[in-house]
Amino acid sequence: AYVDPSGVIAQLKEGKVPYFTEPIATAKGTVIRVRAGPFASQAAADKALAQIQGLGLKPGKVTARP
Repeated sequence: AYVDPSGVIAQLKEGKVPYFTEPIATAKGTVIRVRAGPFASQAAADKALAQIQGLGLKPGKVTARP
């Protein structure tokens, strides 16, 4: 999560990776979680994971959302 996610968002936009953000309230203020997706399939998510890593970002795990 980021206080200012603009750098990460710019990289995702440049790489044409779909993303969305989620504000998270913490004791020190609000931070923004940046998530890639949604993707049509697990294969598409795995491909995006490799692409995100290629952008120099360190993504977390790939999961499906119900």
